[in-house]
Amino acid sequence: MALDLDIWTAEFLSEELGGRPDLAVATLRQAIDIYTREKLQKILDGTGCDRWANVPFTTKEQLRANGQLGNGDNSALQLSEADLQHELDFYTGGLKLVVDETDNVLILLPSEDGRAGTFFADAATRIGAKTIAYGEAFTQTQSGGREEAEQILQLIRDEGVTCVIASPTHMVALARAAARQAEAGADEIYLRSVLLSGGLAPNKTVMMLEETFQAMIFEFSDVADVGLGFAVSCGYGKGSHIRETDIFIELINPVTGEVVRTESPKTPGFSNYGEIVFTTLNRDSAPLVRYRTGYYSRWIFGECPCGSWLKRLDKIYPPEE
Repeated sequence: MALDLDIWTAEFLSEELGGRPDLAVATLRQAIDIYTREKLQKILDGTGCDRWANVPFTTKEQLRANGQLGNGDNSALQLSEADLQHELDFYTGGLKLVVDETDNVLILLPSEDGRAGTFFADAATRIGAKTIAYGEAFTQTQSGGREEAEQILQLIRDEGVTCVIASPTHMVALARAAARQAEAGADEIYLRSVLLSGGLAPNKTVMMLEETFQAMIFEFSDVADVGLGFAVSCGYGKGSHIRETDIFIELINPVTGEVVRTESPKTPGFSNYGEIVFTTLNRDSAPLVRYRTGYYSRWIFGECPCGSWLKRLDKIYPPEE
């Protein structure tokens, strides 16, 4: 199932670029590059700049000054129905890497409108998987109390849950509770998959979850305040594949603003680290041009073992709290 995101991408490009003779024999990678180049040229034409490197960056502070972003928990950009639908399309494509119609999915993420929990629940329903509802208490406490973690483990057993979607922090709490129960003689809990969203998952955390639940671990990356899911790991290779039909990603040196492109001589197969910069290609209500996210990563070069044509980012580090 690792190529489902490529299939989703190809179907999108077929609708956008279908019937063009110059793309009749293009590979998916070539079609993505042509599509992106044409979208960026349209954006560039509207900026008055003579080349892309001269287009100024957009910052969170600028969005707040323009009244597009607030402060606190309700700071997200307001998206149109078309943008929300397009966001759901990507969540569905990404979730197809993780679950199918035979799965029972437990979602432990905030489920207010426009939040990741809602998108994942709707995406799971689209796929045909069963979604198990859970209250908001656990998602409101980052550490997750011992008693509640044990209640959730019992829910997993009772409902035959095969996939859990949660933050890394919450999954660690569940793993520790499962280890305590196993030591006390309870049956171990095995999952088919775990999807981590809403925080950094260090490699040691991923390995611990794999060992505890004997599950494939996937990572989904989003920037909540601008309402963008932008990358998902395939489960077969290192790194996460990015959402190239909707977002053009640059990595920049945060001091000089120069774009990081080439392979690092110190880490063959990888670029140097840089700040992730977004340009949205299809936003209806809240387009972003060279938006500095504060997130950091590096490019992974070469073909992914899953065979995907989509570009990859290494471990993605969110802004420091």
